[in-house]
Amino acid sequence: MGASQRRKGAAGEREACAVLSQATGEPWERTGSAQRRKGSTLPDVRPVDRESLRDLLHVEVKRGAKPSPTAALRQAEEVCHETQRVPVALTRADRGEWLVTVRFEDLQTVAKAMGEG
Repeated sequence: MGASQRRKGAAGEREACAVLSQATGEPWERTGSAQRRKGSTLPDVRPVDRESLRDLLHVEVKRGAKPSPTAALRQAEEVCHETQRVPVALTRADRGEWLVTVRFEDLQTVAKAMGEG
């Protein structure tokens, strides 16, 4: 991955943190360079203060020309087999809006967890 792709990914993660912070009323953060380690099970972003939510969700963020919500969710699912977290994909096409993708079976769990706080 080139430097410009890494910068764009980091910018997308910062945007996602801002959107999630606004939606939940609490701060979110990037996990940063630690997630690039081979075999890392860290999500792209996570809540700063709510450990219960941090332990429940694995959020993958993708931003670009044509990000695939399905591919992002699959990437999150690969890690979730090891961590028992719920996979969530947050994607935004250039000049588009943020989309949240979760499996239908996880929708109630995610909605309830995001509403608690």
